[in-house]
Amino acid sequence: MQFSIPIGTQEKQQLELNRNWFTGALSIKVNGQEAASLSHWDYSTHMNFDFTKRFNFETGEAEKLHVIVEIKRPMFMGGIRPHIYKVYVNEQLIHTQKGY
Repeated sequence: MQFSIPIGTQEKQQLELNRNWFTGALSIKVNGQEAASLSHWDYSTHMNFDFTKRFNFETGEAEKLHVIVEIKRPMFMGGIRPHIYKVYVNEQLIHTQKGY
C-alpha cells in the first residue's frame, strides 16, 4: 500500500505512507522526513494479536498538527486480506483507504 496526501491549511505538508504487504515493513513520512516506521525485522510486525495499530506524532512549525495514522487488519487471515488505513489530523478523519 502506498499513498500520499496533503495535510494542513496554513502550512501545506505532504504525508506519505508506504507499507510492504509481504514483509509488513511500514514507513510514514511527512515532507520526506520519517515520522514513524515498523521494521520487517521486528517480531511484533509478524506476530501480534492487536488488530489495530496507531501511530501518533506531531508535525509543523507555523501550524502544529497532531496526526494519527490507524491501520486495521482483518481478523481472519489478516496477512493476505486488505487492511483499512485511516488518517486523522487534529482529531478529524481526513483520509480512508483500503488495500494491501
